[in-house]
Amino acid sequence: MTVIRIGFALALAMIASACDGAGGAMMDSAALIEGTGVTATVSERADGRFDVDYVFAAPQTAMIFSRSTGDYRVGAWEVAGEGARLERLNGFDTLVFDAPASQVSLVAEPRFVNPEGDYSPFVDFSDGGLALFTGQFDLMPVADADAAAALEGRLDRWRGEQPVLGVRVRSDRRMVFEGAVREGAIEDVSLGGGSFVYLGDGEIVEGRSYIGVIDRGLPDWVLASIDRDMEAIFALYETRWQRPLDERAVLYFAFGGYDNPGFSNKGGVSGSVIMLDTSGEAMREESPRLRNYLNWFFAHEVAHQFQNASGARNGDTADSWIHEGGANTMANALVAGMTEEPGAYIDTAYAQAWTNCLPALQDGPLRGAGARGYFGAYYDCGSLVSLIAAAGAPDGDIYAIWQAMQSAALDMDEPVSADLFFAAMSGLGADADLVRPLRRIVIEGVVDPAGELRAAMAMTPLSPEFDEAGQLTGFGAQN
Repeated sequence: MTVIRIGFALALAMIASACDGAGGAMMDSAALIEGTGVTATVSERADGRFDVDYVFAAPQTAMIFSRSTGDYRVGAWEVAGEGARLERLNGFDTLVFDAPASQVSLVAEPRFVNPEGDYSPFVDFSDGGLALFTGQFDLMPVADADAAAALEGRLDRWRGEQPVLGVRVRSDRRMVFEGAVREGAIEDVSLGGGSFVYLGDGEIVEGRSYIGVIDRGLPDWVLASIDRDMEAIFALYETRWQRPLDERAVLYFAFGGYDNPGFSNKGGVSGSVIMLDTSGEAMREESPRLRNYLNWFFAHEVAHQFQNASGARNGDTADSWIHEGGANTMANALVAGMTEEPGAYIDTAYAQAWTNCLPALQDGPLRGAGARGYFGAYYDCGSLVSLIAAAGAPDGDIYAIWQAMQSAALDMDEPVSADLFFAAMSGLGADADLVRPLRRIVIEGVVDPAGELRAAMAMTPLSPEFDEAGQLTGFGAQN
């Protein structure tokens, strides 16, 4: 692992530059990023706020912020100058112009909030740095204030052609973006997406497949192992996938202190970025359970980075069990190997998955369970299917199944699918009598899911064990 520390002289130079009020000086060069319909140039100011200078490809009369959850802009953002106003209109933060406008400037104060169902707009680090989510600047055109209010806060009611968003972030501080350390400015282009950019002087850690900022304000018991744990997670995946990541994953692990009771965790993934923001009184004392959870979170999300590295297209949302279940199975095995009692860890993980999975399968097949309100089934049932498939393929494991499935998808120019998953399983020596019931569970649905899963496990070396109530308690053999 490589550790980068900012030099003292460079830090002083950055502080001096910041005191000059960089925000105002940068406004003159704000321009539309090529290929975008909306560009926001976001410049860090010496007072901790940001100048946000928008340029539009065509004049606009009103624009809604597509990400308006939590109304964190109210009282924190203000329009600079005249001719426009920022209002909260029936669920949407909205820019309304007195006359058609091609640009507008705002001043934004960071608010460190956790909107439900969305990314945090800003995440603070105890070293004074912050991560900024570029997607928060996304704007979509509406006719006027009344049209914005008529949407009633529902983005699905908006009609029109969404403009491509470009975000240019400028700072006198060092930045981490797209797997590299940057200085001066970065540019991010997305359509309804976004990414996290770290700005600050915190310690940066690097490996062959990742770069990250680990908040050094985290509890000592976390810091004592986090660098080693992250390195171990990536090293094992590189070995099992037989390749490093071409595009390095970006890890941000922020700590919000001990003020709130219990344990609080907000995690998210955007492209190659993995963000974890954790806090709580429970972190004061060393906890193997919390350490395992944090490692599992990273291991699950890093598994997705490797899953997506082949270039094979993802399938329908209905087949999310392939990715989520596969990532769970990979992460479970990896983290189990980092514990003192790997067998007990695996037993507990799949016993919980069994309990959570059965209600979804009693309601229908695994494929499409999310549309019936059981999105968690893609993780729980998917992990059980992946575990059984890997154990029942004598010539491979879950990684071999994935590699064969993705290779076929690329050769056939098709997305990853259930058919390709089971074909890969068969190609690695799985018996047809095992593949058939798994296909029924996934695609058709079964009357007795517990019985079908139990029978499928019995055809593998897993040696499942159940209590008198039929609850999975563990495995006599660990694969």
